[in-house]
Amino acid sequence: MKKFIAYVRIGIVDGLEYRFQLTYWLYLNMIPIFLVLYLWLNVYQEKKLIGPYTLEMMMTYYILTKWINRFATTYSETRIAKDIKDGQLSPFSMFF
Repeated sequence: MKKFIAYVRIGIVDGLEYRFQLTYWLYLNMIPIFLVLYLWLNVYQEKKLIGPYTLEMMMTYYILTKWINRFATTYSETRIAKDIKDGQLSPFSMFF
């Protein structure tokens, strides 16, 4: 658990270091969410139910899975692997 918290902390520090990149990343990741929601709106235009699912249930499921995925994924593994490869891990030693 300590390693996961360290990964999250590194991700937050990295994100705050590059604020424009963070803002761009947030907006860029919103586009697929709106496209999928638009798709489901069009699919459910003809029918009230598809299988046992309503439009509200499908949208709630999709938004919750995206939200949980954002909080569960840190993307710090790639950065740490690159730092290990380049021999620059020392700035992160305070987190471990």
